[in-house]
Amino acid sequence: PLAVVFGAFLSLFGRGADRIMVFCTLVSFVLLAAGMYRFARLLFTPAVGLVAAAVLCTRLDFPFLAARAYIDIPYLALIIWALVFEVQKPGRGGVVWVMLLAAGLLRPEAWLLLGFYGTWLAYREWRATGSSSGAFRVLLRSALISSVAPLIWCASDFLATGDPLFSLTHTSAFAEELG
Repeated sequence: PLAVVFGAFLSLFGRGADRIMVFCTLVSFVLLAAGMYRFARLLFTPAVGLVAAAVLCTRLDFPFLAARAYIDIPYLALIIWALVFEVQKPGRGGVVWVMLLAAGLLRPEAWLLLGFYGTWLAYREWRATGSSSGAFRVLLRSALISSVAPLIWCASDFLATGDPLFSLTHTSAFAEELG
């Protein structure tokens, strides 16, 4: 759904919309590489960060996907920066939720990451306080937040096609068709 909204916005630019989309995806690739560097630097050292970013940039499928404006690149950039923000300040919530929700509006795999993140936050609450009820409240709130992306996705599919699971079933069938 996020790609559809972004594409609809870009349609206002007429014939140049496709070039703007490619440019934005290339910027996402740069952000992905910067996020990879930052993530590895936070966990290890600046040298490891440079190696991680270099390895990412030498995998030609990533720049190829960026040049073709595939949503995989902005999706991965959102995921890596969510990780960076979480590593910088564990249990941060806020910006991490926003990035994971945006990723969940690009690809459904992020729905699992949303669930894992909510579980992680509940576990942290339980470890910090020893309170099962506090952890349950965090888990419940996390479940509600995590359900936003799938609900928006299903609602947009329903509005566009009448089938709330159209994107999931159509994509799977298309992937099988392509082998």
